[in-house]
Amino acid sequence: MAEIGTQTLDPIGRESKLNLRLNRRKKD
Repeated sequence: MAEIGTQTLDPIGRESKLNLRLNRRKKD
């Protein structure tokens, strides 16, 4: 439920977090 609320309130913030995870994987 919290994720859905975050998507609606701050989609950009959620996307940036996902991008950070992908960037970390690339470094590894």
